[in-house]
Amino acid sequence: MKITEKIPAFLSIADVDYLSARLLFISGLPIAGMGKATEALEKLFKISIAIITKINSRVDLTDNHFKKYGHDLNKLLDEYNRICPKEIQLVGNTGILTDLGKAYAARYVPKTDMQIGFSLEHFDHWFTYLRNNIVTNAPKEIMKDVMNFGDSFGDILETENFLQAISGSLGEQ
Repeated sequence: MKITEKIPAFLSIADVDYLSARLLFISGLPIAGMGKATEALEKLFKISIAIITKINSRVDLTDNHFKKYGHDLNKLLDEYNRICPKEIQLVGNTGILTDLGKAYAARYVPKTDMQIGFSLEHFDHWFTYLRNNIVTNAPKEIMKDVMNFGDSFGDILETENFLQAISGSLGEQ
């Protein structure tokens, strides 16, 4: 399936990853939070690359195109900057991407000697910049589906029994 067909759903998942990252970090779970932050930025980079490729060469990328990058945010940044016009290239403090990569690698095997710097402000900057570029450059046919934060996961939140369903899934009454 073409990535451009999945952008609204993929973007909503990135929005949830962003919220999860912030909540985990604020709640004192930095490694878990940084893992979700990595996943959020990874999705935004992939969406951005798909949109820019579509604009530049009218090619619809598939999931297979992105397998070569894995979860490496620095490789995704390099590809993003390679295909982007100079005025929207991302430069500056890329250390957060390296640190997020370290935390992501440690999500299953925590390392006690890991030195990682993380700033919610820098994370917010990267997320907001990439997300705004996606909204600005999204194909017309999906523009209304990507304009608002978390748009396509809104349906579940509107269900009457949403909180009850969550409580039930946790075994609470």
